[in-house]
Amino acid sequence: MEAFQRCSSLVQIAIPSKAFGIIFGDANRDCRLLTDGTITPTTGQRMVMASECLEYMSVTGLAEVENRINAIINGRGPQRTTKENFARIRALFAYYELKEATTILELALWKAKVDEVDYLNAKNRKECRVMCRADDVIPTVLSFLRQSEVRACYYNRF
Repeated sequence: MEAFQRCSSLVQIAIPSKAFGIIFGDANRDCRLLTDGTITPTTGQRMVMASECLEYMSVTGLAEVENRINAIINGRGPQRTTKENFARIRALFAYYELKEATTILELALWKAKVDEVDYLNAKNRKECRVMCRADDVIPTVLSFLRQSEVRACYYNRF
């Protein structure tokens, strides 16, 4: 976190086109969506969270993530350390990445089933979605991931 603290020549850092910049100051805690691909130096601790899943998220989805991050860093209840907040934000991103991965897996299973059908109509498409067995396959795949991460993501506990 302090890697560039004493670097006086650093003007900006390039980041993916969509990321969240999170500032942890004593009096100022804030999260903003960064879309111009850069962040500027600031005093205090800063965390930048970038994920490929942000590139495909709707404006509404991005606003939801931003609101959840702000709820984590400014949340009511017991005071958490910055390190604990970072861990909760990483878990939040793990949830969205897992959600995206399982959606892609489900679509791939559905497509494979559709490819098996000779004649495709609306009824067949619907049947293929049910018959692709994603409800059986996805939980089996998830069982191979670390259980604590899957539980946190699955139950959406941040």
